[in-house]
Amino acid sequence: KIPLVFMNGNCQELTGVVSVLDDNYNGGYMLVKYLHGKGHTRIAGIFKSDDVQGHQRYAGYAAAMRDFGLSMEDANLYWYNTEAKASVTSITHGCPQELLNALKGCTAVVCYNDEVAGALIGTLRQQCVKIPDELAVVSFDNSQYSDLAPMRITSLTHGEHNVGRMAAESLLKCLNHEPCQSQMAPWELMEKQSS
Repeated sequence: KIPLVFMNGNCQELTGVVSVLDDNYNGGYMLVKYLHGKGHTRIAGIFKSDDVQGHQRYAGYAAAMRDFGLSMEDANLYWYNTEAKASVTSITHGCPQELLNALKGCTAVVCYNDEVAGALIGTLRQQCVKIPDELAVVSFDNSQYSDLAPMRITSLTHGEHNVGRMAAESLLKCLNHEPCQSQMAPWELMEKQSS
């Protein structure tokens, strides 16, 4: 009977437990819709395979690609896991060739987060790829990486909805035996230089 609040995930087997989640599915959908609205029809995706956020973001991306009638090729998707994160986000060594191969024929890419997007932009700029003219780059989180990258990254933000604060407030309500329910933090697009 210990109060419990999940943040950025949940356990389906536990009933009645409160969770505070990013709206990752709709975030993936929003980014593809935004890029499609700017005229992009070949949109690559870079997602993390070993957390639920990566799969939810991909699901929204895939649904939007389908809904807008855009071709979605496996060759234009790059999946990485926690063990491979250092190679994907390396500024000194650049992104892996397999990741760069996934971008071939595309004019835009949806990245799992700003850290990945920043490393990708750094690698592409070293190869003289013009961002956003030759490849638009968008991502999630609007973190410090989105402003510290070689180019400010168009990214989704929670705006006033801070997931950590929402989780802490929910936990305090649970501790005080106040009514508490699960919440989903919506995304807002912060358009910057990379798109």
